[in-house]
Amino acid sequence: MAQDPGAAESAEPTRPLGDGAWLGLRRVEPDAQCWQLTVVPRLCGRTGNLHGGCSLATAATAIEAATGRPLTWATAQYVGRATVGETVTYTVQIDSAGNRTSQARAVATVGDRLVANFGGAFGQRPGGTVRTWGTPPVVPRPEDCPPYALGVEPEGSFHRTVDLRVAAQDADAGTVSFWVRMPDGMHQTAAGLAMLGDYVPAGFRLVLQETEKPASSLDNTVRVVALEAAEWLLLDVRLGAVGGGAAHGDLRAWSPSGRLLGLASQTFAFNI
Repeated sequence: MAQDPGAAESAEPTRPLGDGAWLGLRRVEPDAQCWQLTVVPRLCGRTGNLHGGCSLATAATAIEAATGRPLTWATAQYVGRATVGETVTYTVQIDSAGNRTSQARAVATVGDRLVANFGGAFGQRPGGTVRTWGTPPVVPRPEDCPPYALGVEPEGSFHRTVDLRVAAQDADAGTVSFWVRMPDGMHQTAAGLAMLGDYVPAGFRLVLQETEKPASSLDNTVRVVALEAAEWLLLDVRLGAVGGGAAHGDLRAWSPSGRLLGLASQTFAFNI
């Protein structure tokens, strides 16, 4: 699999690269920076379209493969939809390849139709200071927390595959905490963190008691700090604002040991 020119000078990544198997990602040609996936129900949200977090995870995994470097941060701008049965093509372009970091982007299309644009940085600098700020919320254990009520979510959809439990909520502060785990341990991967970053709307629905309202992602950004093997992750969702048909919020993903694993932010269309 081709790598960018700077990858050979870099140390082996300390975080594993995603292989795209759970997503169904496949490379089109050995020498082309082009990947595809066929949209199946478990990659879709409640509207039956490709889930934004799954699409971001797919793009990040494709760019990891193209650069040979692990995800540092990635962002998505969603401009179209892909439905079950359609094939989405992710075309990667490496814009800059340094000794430790690659800047790259990807375009997702269905035929001639644009679905999303992605960009990000990939690579790590071994050694140096490691420090994070903040602490995870204090919440009950996952087994003591009720499941998140999915409502109209179709059977077999992405959210039906994820075990999401409501650990705490404070409507006045605009905060919600979820315990979450994914099949095949996907929550322990960078791709999994990209998918879970799309749970900001779940926090809005819960706080605003608008569980049946549709939400359409406009953008999504994930920043990976570390990966840790754990049965559960704790998502600390913080609502920012809602108005003009859009909602804005962010979250932090924590391990049960209290380690900060990732940060995400999102804006989505949300009419109330």
